[in-house]
Amino acid sequence: MSGISFREASIRSELPVEELNRLTSSGHIKTIQNYFTILIDSDSLDTYLVNRVKPVVQQEMIVVGKKKRQELKHMVEIKHSFETITPEQAREYLATSKGNRPLSKERTAGYVRDLLTGHFHTSNDSIVFDTDGALRNGHHRLEAIVAYGLPIHDVSVMRNFPKEYVNVMDQGGKRNYQQLSFYDEENFSKQHFSISRILEFGVPGTHLGHSITYSENRDLVYKYLDAVSFVVKHSGHKKYLSTSILAVVARAYYSQSQERLLEFLDVFKTQMPTSKEDWGAQRLYTYIQTADLNGHRPKESEIYLRAESAVMHFCKRYPVVQLKAASRELFPLKLNSKGEVVAA
Repeated sequence: MSGISFREASIRSELPVEELNRLTSSGHIKTIQNYFTILIDSDSLDTYLVNRVKPVVQQEMIVVGKKKRQELKHMVEIKHSFETITPEQAREYLATSKGNRPLSKERTAGYVRDLLTGHFHTSNDSIVFDTDGALRNGHHRLEAIVAYGLPIHDVSVMRNFPKEYVNVMDQGGKRNYQQLSFYDEENFSKQHFSISRILEFGVPGTHLGHSITYSENRDLVYKYLDAVSFVVKHSGHKKYLSTSILAVVARAYYSQSQERLLEFLDVFKTQMPTSKEDWGAQRLYTYIQTADLNGHRPKESEIYLRAESAVMHFCKRYPVVQLKAASRELFPLKLNSKGEVVAA
């Protein structure tokens, strides 16, 4: 046997000498030279290895055992395409599923709304079928196509996906809305998305069922962009200045003095009122701080209602002795015929 030694081959291939000896004896390895020549039963796979794999690895040692060859066969046979899927086909695909995590009606409804508004787009997250033809990924999107009732074009589909690879799906970190906006070149912060949701749906924690998609939340940011950008710009990083408080200030932006609102944020952050007229901001901070130090930080809904009362008293320059929660929305928003927010 010419070429490199078993010991060097073992080091360079990261395989035990005994394994190399076994592969050579069984005929899997024809010669050991500057690279291993692999004997494969399948001519197509042999051609793939010779023409594609060997040029890439160049002079590196390659040893492919039975298990590795089988994995490569699976990889070669995986089929990917972009397809038009009708509601009827979607039902047929769903019927092949052998079980899945519980479906979320809210997520399916979100996809349907995106379809209706033209926000639904294909992605690199394919509809996936395994080697038995069973559906393994894409259940919510297929349910949405059924509910939508019309064909969807250019849907990414993968077929003949190895079963042993399915268990790694959905294991990556999910991007939040702030990270997604980076790809849209908008760079909205987490606060932009959170505050706009509160402006649209009201008191945080009380609007259950309003699960919205990224596209819908992005539209809300644009709807309230002036007010949201105003509070985000001047919010800073002060403890206890939560999203709920910023949302109240953003609501007040459309009907109260912006200069006075900036003063409210400043007094809340510095805890330095200039007169009794500024007590609203100080009382709100004290309310949250006291409860937090006693181990019972208020819920965001409670903070929101007291923030409404504090901001209203502050803007009207009414001294506050005891801060109480608002019993109604103190800063209702007015919309024009186009659904745009207008100043009160």
